[in-house]
Amino acid sequence: MSTILSFFPSGLTPRAGQVEVLLKLEAEWQRSDVFCLVLPTAFGKSACALTIAKWAGQAQIIVPNNLLLQQYADCRSGIPLGKRREDYWCATSKRSCEAQHKAVKQCCADVCPYTKALQSYTKSPLGISNYYTYLAHKPYRSTLIIDEVQCALELLKELARKKLWQAEYRYPADARSFGDLIGWLEKLTAGSRTLDTKLAKLQKALLALEPSTLVRRSTQAWRGEPRDVLELLPLDVRNEPPVLWPPHRVRRLVLMSATLARPDLEAMGLAGRRVCWIEGASPIPAERRAVLYQPVGNMSFAHQDATLPKVAEALVALASSNPGKGLVHTPYAVAEKLRQYLGGNPRFQWHSRQDKKACYEAWQASSPEQGRVLVGSGLYEGIDLAYDLARWQAICKVPYLSLADPAIRWLAENKPETYAWQAVKALMQATGRVCRTPEDEGKTFILDSSFGTLYSRNSGLFSSWWRDAYQEGSKK
Repeated sequence: MSTILSFFPSGLTPRAGQVEVLLKLEAEWQRSDVFCLVLPTAFGKSACALTIAKWAGQAQIIVPNNLLLQQYADCRSGIPLGKRREDYWCATSKRSCEAQHKAVKQCCADVCPYTKALQSYTKSPLGISNYYTYLAHKPYRSTLIIDEVQCALELLKELARKKLWQAEYRYPADARSFGDLIGWLEKLTAGSRTLDTKLAKLQKALLALEPSTLVRRSTQAWRGEPRDVLELLPLDVRNEPPVLWPPHRVRRLVLMSATLARPDLEAMGLAGRRVCWIEGASPIPAERRAVLYQPVGNMSFAHQDATLPKVAEALVALASSNPGKGLVHTPYAVAEKLRQYLGGNPRFQWHSRQDKKACYEAWQASSPEQGRVLVGSGLYEGIDLAYDLARWQAICKVPYLSLADPAIRWLAENKPETYAWQAVKALMQATGRVCRTPEDEGKTFILDSSFGTLYSRNSGLFSSWWRDAYQEGSKK
């Protein structure tokens, strides 16, 4: 097998960090089954993934969305892409292949561009697609490369979601948690009563899950009518079938993300495999992406109301001392409370769940000279704020999962590292929203003093690229 570096995309020169990661992977290839590549923002994951795929000879790259798929397409690697039917144009009808297929209920035989592309994608030893196309056509290859693997874990959780309709199971009206369901079934079996087949199967399925399974109750359409339903969403999928990597078809996994740690492997059922961890150094100088811990008070629920005035004061000071646009990360409930203190300040912009997209786009379109600051919720990942789109951001509250949910409370008490990792992962994702290239510059400020405890107890969960940029400020 040729050296891995000879497969680097033509026209590009590998940077020192990419060379180091690829050579480490090559050296460990025969000794490991799972490769965890922790690669920070601007590292060039796409180029590394393409290199590994071509070097391996038979490989599949999967990505979470079509935007990232287009980035791979722009690399012009020559690897066939699996895309949606609507992305192709019918040569005979002059409309999309999706529209043509719906109109005539069949494809245009051998001349259909979608059919030709799909055949090329499924029959080639190499392929690239989003997660959903991969699941639909199952073009399993010996090596599977998963880009943004944290999104793949969320997809697997969704696939494992189970629905229990009240009309079918007749569970109590007050059932709201995993424990409620188990308790209900235990009461039914009291006195040696035997459960019917359906309930016995449900009890067996529930006992195979962990108490950390989230339970959500809602009203949804069932046989055309609104009915009560409980949805069971596991926080890990270790006991679910490995639909992305069936062991008899996929021999090696390459998992890529800026935020990846041992709890993720455990959640995916991969901790027992031969695992190789490789961390890449950030190509962005640490001083350009500084993470500054400047605590103003404890933002946990018990201390929140007393701390909020100090947080508001700190945000005004940050907006005054940092030119350009800023972003404030905070939960919706905290944002509403902050609005009482900052709502009259014209530099701060707010959004609700309903107008989030419009407000975000308006903030993006505003000029850097205006220095608008968006108080945003649920923006920890998936947004790219390069250069003047944002020069600084503040994290008001450590993004812990809410302990009000019994499943989350069980997780915190029984698997504290996994519970902490959810907050660490969200926080690291958030710090990657500003400063996107080696030429960019953007600061992140952490204001919640509870971060100090999180970091002191779980510093090993933070990636080395993040720790390089971390600085502790003065503590109040």
